[in-house]
Amino acid sequence: MRLLRAEGRLDASAQLPTKLLPPTVRAVLERRLARLPTADAELLRVAALLGAELDPPLLAEVAGEPLAVVASALAAARAARVVSHDRFAHPLVREVLDAQLGPADRSRWHARVGALLARRYRAGIVSPAAAARHLLAAAELGGEVGPAVEFARLAAADAVRRAGYEDAVRLLSAALALTGPDSDRGELLCALGEAALAAGDPSRARAAYAEATELARRTGRAELLAAAALGRAGGQGGFEMDLRDPDRVAVLTEALQAQRDDDSPTRAALLGRLSLALAFTEAAPEQREALSTEAVAMARRLGDPAVLAAALAGRCDAISGPDHVAERRAAATEIIELARAGRDRTGEMLGRRLLVVALAEGSEWSAVDAEISAYARLAGHLAQHRLTWYVPLWRGARALMRGELALADEHARELSELAEQAGSVNAQLLGLVQRFVRLVGEGRADELAGDFAEIVGLIPDEPQSAACAQALLDARRGRLAEARADLDRVVAGTVPRDGEWLPKYVQVSVAAVLAGHRTAAELAYRLLKPYAGQSAVEGILAGSWGSVAAHLGLLARYLGRAEDADAYFARAAELDAAAGAALAARTREWAGGGSAPEGEGLYRLDGEVWTLGYAGRTVRLRDSKGLRDLALLLARPGEQTHVSELTRAAGFPGSDAGPVADRRALAAYREQLRRIDVELASADAGTAEAAALNRERQALLAELSATTGLGGRPRVAGSPTERMRKAVTYRIRHAIARVADAHPELGRHLRASVSTGTWCSYTPEHRVAWRQQAGPG
Repeated sequence: MRLLRAEGRLDASAQLPTKLLPPTVRAVLERRLARLPTADAELLRVAALLGAELDPPLLAEVAGEPLAVVASALAAARAARVVSHDRFAHPLVREVLDAQLGPADRSRWHARVGALLARRYRAGIVSPAAAARHLLAAAELGGEVGPAVEFARLAAADAVRRAGYEDAVRLLSAALALTGPDSDRGELLCALGEAALAAGDPSRARAAYAEATELARRTGRAELLAAAALGRAGGQGGFEMDLRDPDRVAVLTEALQAQRDDDSPTRAALLGRLSLALAFTEAAPEQREALSTEAVAMARRLGDPAVLAAALAGRCDAISGPDHVAERRAAATEIIELARAGRDRTGEMLGRRLLVVALAEGSEWSAVDAEISAYARLAGHLAQHRLTWYVPLWRGARALMRGELALADEHARELSELAEQAGSVNAQLLGLVQRFVRLVGEGRADELAGDFAEIVGLIPDEPQSAACAQALLDARRGRLAEARADLDRVVAGTVPRDGEWLPKYVQVSVAAVLAGHRTAAELAYRLLKPYAGQSAVEGILAGSWGSVAAHLGLLARYLGRAEDADAYFARAAELDAAAGAALAARTREWAGGGSAPEGEGLYRLDGEVWTLGYAGRTVRLRDSKGLRDLALLLARPGEQTHVSELTRAAGFPGSDAGPVADRRALAAYREQLRRIDVELASADAGTAEAAALNRERQALLAELSATTGLGGRPRVAGSPTERMRKAVTYRIRHAIARVADAHPELGRHLRASVSTGTWCSYTPEHRVAWRQQAGPG
């Protein structure tokens, strides 16, 4: 074995197959065995079939020999150095003995051992796994198939209870290899689908459910069709449905139509799951609500706790959104109670997942943390990747709310690993959403272009919701004209009133203030007012934008409603303080922006020390290039500044070969573009005036294309742009981190308002008048 492993012909952890045994080793072992009496050797071959460890009573019962005969045979084997204590002297001995059994003898002995272990299982002595192994082996060699399939199913179910999901998949696959279409193959396929989902193999689960669906259609079996349809729509618990599956609604509808019209657990389950599957389709919300209402009513009439819990879960999804938070909280609590009474851990986890979201939307953050901990304990027992990834998702979101960025990084890494292991598209999507919330909040929107495209690609077609996020992204990146165009699309359409409705209009509120889109701001203000006590939660708590009250305060101030703004900010201060320090700091900063008509800030260089004043507090920091970069950006709110200009201003030597266009000409171009943008902001979308202004703007950009970049910004000839971009980005972020250590509110404001990249900008959430600002020099 050492030689074969050294030559790379055998893995270090593998046992040596008998056919690879060197002839000399095989000869030595066979000589030792040949010294034994024939009857003793036969007993040892049966013992080898049973396993590595020797069980004299079991061997005696299988062989039909007295225990004394077995003991004598084992004593002779010890003398021949074939057996040592209660096991074979070496694994190779067992392999040689096993190889001496022919197919017929092997099948016969496996069948006898399997039948004996099956009797012991029914007597409550052993688990079904050992019997299944021997019965399957016998069937594969031509033995009886029925007992093998029966015990494979029993052993697989036992493995699932013990979280041995891969074992369950293996057992069910072996059973399926023995069955034909006229047997109970359909039930085996559905069991395999459920085990594969738990094992983190969704592709195998889809294949199993698809085969079960076709089998049900061919044989006209309505219950099998229903089981397969429910399986492909999330499995037994309905924990996670692939909303990108184009056939999910059709298959569930087909299965529902095949059922009788009277009450039944299957019909109730199909109604509830269909209400969930209709998400992100053209179905009216009223249709989803009607289906879920019927499912819950039927489940209550049936009095089946498991069916009722599943129906309530479907109901929670059908009424997601800000109008039914209290009802969803009550339903989730009932699901937990039903599941605990039935000892259904998966059902309890589903209820707690729904409760976490309802509590978060209701701004009950201490209760959210308690539920996350309870869910995590249950996840530890079940050990399913498809259920476990919620824990790092939620803990990462809470860490971001508290400003614990290093901890958030750890949770993000864990989430990424679990998403891959579970094969979960939802986990992947929500991880990206959490990153979106974080980077937008930290003023790093320039890093999100690829992520945003991936998010949109993973979500079923919903252009209005995408327009809301795109407006915020463009506004945060300083692309104000593009943000206004995005907001025009939002104003002209309707965002579905589902679980994403509230966070989408919160995004609109910030984008409208940043881009100066009064119509969108008025719309968001009117729509959000009834929900001031709630928090805007992304997805299944992938992140939070904070309290709605804070955003209403921001909108009220922008719209000139100072008293309303003060009232909303007072309410938001309490809500966001409970959510976490980072959100509380942001809300204090937004509220502090109203201490003067446009807010005031101080950014002054005295020798080698900067004096920074903001929100009623002043600090001092030693000079650095990053602080000089920030000074230049603060002097140009809403404008884009190329990294070459920041590099030059900070005194970075040899940075470029100079601008292509004349500085005064570029200043005139900038002024003209600013004038057009101001007029566009006040013009009504879709009018002839707006069209003319857009044409003028595009013509000006085309005229400048040879000497400037997008928006009339100077393009530097011969500039090592990528090197400068990295250097400027690093030093600005380092400077903001220094500011945040000394002045958390100002640090949060800068993270949220400063974007870096090839073009850098300062786009504040509310206007701040920076006094005595000294330019770098």
